[in-house]
Amino acid sequence: MKLSEADYSSLWAGELAQRIAEQRVRIENDIHTYGQPVLDSEIWQKALRQKHHNYWTVGSHSMSVCVAALRMSYWLEERGIHTDRKRIVRAALCHDLGIIGRDEKYKNNAVCCHRHPIDSIPIAREIYPDIDEETIEDIRWHMWPMCLMPPTNREGFLIILADKYAATGEGLPIDRLERYQKMLNISILSGMQTAR
Repeated sequence: MKLSEADYSSLWAGELAQRIAEQRVRIENDIHTYGQPVLDSEIWQKALRQKHHNYWTVGSHSMSVCVAALRMSYWLEERGIHTDRKRIVRAALCHDLGIIGRDEKYKNNAVCCHRHPIDSIPIAREIYPDIDEETIEDIRWHMWPMCLMPPTNREGFLIILADKYAATGEGLPIDRLERYQKMLNISILSGMQTAR
């Protein structure tokens, strides 16, 4: 029996939906496995209230970075390139925690851009006393090229790419924001509110 073009399209759509569902579960598992100490922290609760990138919060942005970086990581792994998902989750969730209290801490946005990666490091060390220096480096240099040093490992580059990708979508006008959130298509984001 020969399949019609519609049958092929239907099969392809079903396979794609299955793959997306499997990846969603994998992302949620990785975030809970490696990121639970952040999600359970008091600073994370503050991150969910600190406005960031127009309509988002530091927490929702950091979660978006984590999801995007994990998706890139899975893509690389499918092609035989190993990445450390534990480092990715830890760095992504902690990379902007230094922004908390920005209005009191920083004179202006330029100072915030320069200082928040440095201020995120002690917070990450408090949440993860066993954090390794490469993860600290991923947090410290995530603002490259605005900071002088590029990362020296692929996880650091994934954090940078995911951060820029997330920030670009988060800068959209509010009417496009819901479409962007749907594109991320991850249930762990559903409990996070945007700042309005």
